[in-house]
Amino acid sequence: MIYPTKTGGQQHYLQTHTQTDIFVRLGSGAQPFWSYTVNNTKAFGIAHGNNTFFDLFFETSAGFNDLSTQDHGLARTRGYLEDNVDFRNVEITMYLFATVVDADSTSDHRARVGGIPSTSTDCRGCGYIGKMNWSTAVISFLKQKTGGTWYTWTSTGNAGTGNIEDKWIGQKFMCYNVDSQGRPQFDGSRTKLEYWIDKLNNNVWTKAFEFTDTGSNWGIDEPGEFPSCNLNTRSAMTFGGPLVIWGAAGAQQNEPSAFGDFSVREIDPGMPPDPSGPPPTGGGEVPPPPVAQVTISKQFTDMFHVAQNAGESCDVTGTITPLPYSELWNVNATTPAAYSNLHVAAGGFIRCGIMFKNASLLNNMLPKEITVIVKKIGTPTGPMNLLVYDVNESTGAGTFKRQFGINFDVATLVTGQDTTVTFTSVNETLRIGGGRGNAYVLSFSTAGTTSTSCIAAKFAGVDALDGANTCWITSTNGTAFILDSAKDAPWRIEGYP
Repeated sequence: MIYPTKTGGQQHYLQTHTQTDIFVRLGSGAQPFWSYTVNNTKAFGIAHGNNTFFDLFFETSAGFNDLSTQDHGLARTRGYLEDNVDFRNVEITMYLFATVVDADSTSDHRARVGGIPSTSTDCRGCGYIGKMNWSTAVISFLKQKTGGTWYTWTSTGNAGTGNIEDKWIGQKFMCYNVDSQGRPQFDGSRTKLEYWIDKLNNNVWTKAFEFTDTGSNWGIDEPGEFPSCNLNTRSAMTFGGPLVIWGAAGAQQNEPSAFGDFSVREIDPGMPPDPSGPPPTGGGEVPPPPVAQVTISKQFTDMFHVAQNAGESCDVTGTITPLPYSELWNVNATTPAAYSNLHVAAGGFIRCGIMFKNASLLNNMLPKEITVIVKKIGTPTGPMNLLVYDVNESTGAGTFKRQFGINFDVATLVTGQDTTVTFTSVNETLRIGGGRGNAYVLSFSTAGTTSTSCIAAKFAGVDALDGANTCWITSTNGTAFILDSAKDAPWRIEGYP
């Protein structure tokens, strides 16, 4: 979990794959498989026809009574639409395995849902939505006021997973109130939305997108004393609703898309995580005892979240610890392994490094430490450095951005021996991908070096990650790079999500 469960808050779990939770109901177009196996993993399955959609509803323990009131103004005053146990500040979690993905395949998580609208003006059709496209991994937030009125926030995020067909990924959507300073507050005047991703199905979570509805930056101003639903569309919906929904739509085929470890929890985002947590008070099953999982450290001053390894302390007020998170390839397992020599040549300085493609799983990560494998040939002297470039994935055109970390003195290396060298950034602000430093290039540009007296950078003689995430690049002038997707780098990248 990213945020701890609120004491006494509603909790629902779908984790044993024999679902009998009376607080869950299926919407239109869905055929459930409560006992289903995909990719040798037990899961739930939902089947639906072409170009249809389905919704999976979670109700509170008070049940869903289709709203005795649709007055959003009253709801904001008292904090809920239907019952004081309505879902208000929630964290929705699931793992998804999409068996068929088309260009318009999407799924969405909906929080603070008022109900099922019968008309376009029905005020029951309200809530906040976190939507993800299965083909492009683009994430968008929507704010729905009525059954036919909703607004999409103009900016989008990206999960960095690429097409998610036939692989497990984790998704989290959070919706909670904050005050005017962005600090979590149960009855705060603003609503914050967050979308997190477990890209590698290893319980390491990365925040992919966030936005705060301030009550003045999203929607339109409506005229009159009593606008639709008795609350201006621009206003933040800080109140709870009786439903949480997960739904999917698009051109998927008529075969199940699998999901597992689905949970909905009322959260207290202003507190550090408690892995044990209180027992569930809503419907559903008691979750199993916690296993090795990622814990979360949160600094209250700037709400910057950093995942840490299981077992490490959760430091709430101290310095931020980097998250070990890498595309590490065991070069000893490659056949063959080879080297790129760094030296001065007729065209300029021969350089090489690792390029993060647009589909890289590490896109949007903030690097802290980069460890490379090099070997000294002959008796070169001088500084070796790691440079950050923007490199066009299609043309190979490169633009120098900055140096990463400090120079390394090659005189300390042993001739003819593979050695790991770590470059550490002190104040790095360039994140990987999206034209913000997506290539890291080793350079040894001391005058007089040759192919027999130089530094050799080791690369994998086969592609470790199928060319989809990273690849090896070389250059003789620093402005044009050759990309080789058949090769990869045995480098370790550590940093912040």
